[in-house]
Amino acid sequence: MQTQAKSPAFDDFYHLLTQAEVATSPSEIHGMLCGFICVGSKLNGGFLIDILLKRLGTRPALMLGSQGAIVSLYDAACRQLSGLQTFQLLLPDERHELEQRAEALSLWCEGFLYGIGLGGSSIEEETPDVIHESLYCIAEIARLEINHLEVTDLDELAYDEAIEFITHAIPLIYEKLTHYTIEGSSRFNYLH
Repeated sequence: MQTQAKSPAFDDFYHLLTQAEVATSPSEIHGMLCGFICVGSKLNGGFLIDILLKRLGTRPALMLGSQGAIVSLYDAACRQLSGLQTFQLLLPDERHELEQRAEALSLWCEGFLYGIGLGGSSIEEETPDVIHESLYCIAEIARLEINHLEVTDLDELAYDEAIEFITHAIPLIYEKLTHYTIEGSSRFNYLH
């Protein structure tokens, strides 16, 4: 029986990062990993950790406790984006306030865009329009903030719609970029 890579729950992963004194959101890390994967970057565990340490400005010794979880998260994201499992964002659940969930979603989007860029992608004009449009929308969601005291049903609805958009857009971006590079474009530089 084949085992499937499973993403850690947000709270569990947050706890691991806190113990390792990593001051970032699990959502941002997941977004970065998905960005790397979408541009075709194949990362081994050591290189993956080095990239994250560079981004997060964390000393390697502090990451040791969470390295396995990060590699597992990367493996699960690879499986999800390749269609072997349903794609899911690593975000806090409904037990958290909407402000916390919205901030995590914004950080996920920032991480994703960073991962796309750091993964060596040069999104050219010839890249399919759906990628440009999706990345623009993701950049807009990265600016998402809820700063008022009273959260309305419209805020919840907007949050849910943003998640629905992203969970459909990211696999599409992965598919289009993978297809685009297979077609013979040399416009993407890959990390080794």
